[in-house]
Amino acid sequence: MVSPGNNIPASQNAEPQINVLAAASHIYGRAKSLMAVQFALTVPAALVSSLIMAWQPGWKVWLTSFSVTVALLDTLWLSRAQISLKKRGANLQQMLDCALFELQWKLLRCGVRIDVTEILVDVRK
Repeated sequence: MVSPGNNIPASQNAEPQINVLAAASHIYGRAKSLMAVQFALTVPAALVSSLIMAWQPGWKVWLTSFSVTVALLDTLWLSRAQISLKKRGANLQQMLDCALFELQWKLLRCGVRIDVTEILVDVRK
């Protein structure tokens, strides 16, 4: 039962809050996709390359190059992109929580709020 002073249900169903939630969900989905790519490149690809190396020892140079490339790609791009997406999603979630529960935005802890136009771009992707 909703008390007369509780406006959370109405507030969470407002258009701006739905957009923020949709953007956060989309961002977290992209982070999950990157995590799946990262897993596929690191674990199964490593197992397959070791089997191929046992089967075709002449491919050792190519498989080593592949492994080094995957390690660099993982370190320099995939991990960083995941962290960036997770931070953006958390920032959006914090914006939603602050709006719903009427909390103050802690600039030092949460950083700068994401602009409404950026939220709409994330929703439309």
